[in-house]
Amino acid sequence: MMLFIYAAFILILLPCLFMRLRSSSASSQLLEKKDTTSVRGISALFVIAAHYSIWIALLDGVSFIKPVSLGLGQLGGMGVLLFFFVSGYGINESYGDKKDLKGYILKRFLGVYLPYVLMKLITVTAEILCGVSAEDLAIPLRYLQILIIPDWFVLVIVLQYISYYLCSRFVKKYLIIGSIVIDALMSAVFILTDKPLGWFNALWLFTFGVLVSRYQPKIREYIEKRLIICSVVSFVGFAAFGALFAALKSGGWINVVKPVSGIFLCLFICCLLRRIDLSNRVIMWCGKRSLYLYIVHISVWDCLRIYIGNPALLIWISLAVTAGVTEGIYRGVSFVVGRIKNVSIGDTKRVE
Repeated sequence: MMLFIYAAFILILLPCLFMRLRSSSASSQLLEKKDTTSVRGISALFVIAAHYSIWIALLDGVSFIKPVSLGLGQLGGMGVLLFFFVSGYGINESYGDKKDLKGYILKRFLGVYLPYVLMKLITVTAEILCGVSAEDLAIPLRYLQILIIPDWFVLVIVLQYISYYLCSRFVKKYLIIGSIVIDALMSAVFILTDKPLGWFNALWLFTFGVLVSRYQPKIREYIEKRLIICSVVSFVGFAAFGALFAALKSGGWINVVKPVSGIFLCLFICCLLRRIDLSNRVIMWCGKRSLYLYIVHISVWDCLRIYIGNPALLIWISLAVTAGVTEGIYRGVSFVVGRIKNVSIGDTKRVE
């Protein structure tokens, strides 16, 4: 049975290994849009692999080799760090050079919040029909809870989008400093309210992504001139600080180490992408649907584990169903959001 389980994890992570040399690295951008989509796809697969490794280890008859278990478990944190980094980088690439933020709120609403709410309406309904419990919350409350974003990583990224808007709107000259201050305030609130570690030790990578975007000409030039040295130093830094965090993450102070490890990881990815193209059909598909994959794979697992007792069968069917349901919801939600977007843009033009 374990052979089939290991094969499932190989299938999940295999697309991350398909890469090719770039014909040229002369792009003025440190990361092109294709690169950020690829990193989002890799991030999604890392998170899925980490979650499956944790969930399936709780089932009878499953016994991972310890190094495999530890390795898969660390992928989730890496995926979240990369996701926040490319989100910050991407948002500043879109709005960093603009004098105003016209349409920013509407685009974030139509691009993140509304798709999330629509998707959650579907997945929560499926969970209720399958009998998945939710801490004894009444059904109306489970639906109302969607509006306040119960999935922590979506909530935090929405807060970061709001933070970026506020800093760009009121302290644009000191955008990075303002972002750091807000990150510190959010971290303090999360710590004081006893939120899990991931709530606050990864959000700093969003601001780092903004910083890299803002100063990318100098960063790109520096990396190009010292590509091998930068690659080695960033990889060693990531490995060293990552190992330290993995070994001592029960201590409160060690949370400082994770974002430092994440910074080195993201710099290594930036170095790698100067010469390597990580995009392929599977990775790009996952990258464009990363938000959906994050949500859908959790609901699919929770529903199927009620009916499927064989761990190997459970993980393979979960993978297949997750892919199909993700595509279906993605197409349906995209259609609805597209219609709403067309109406809202039409209304805006009429007002103008």
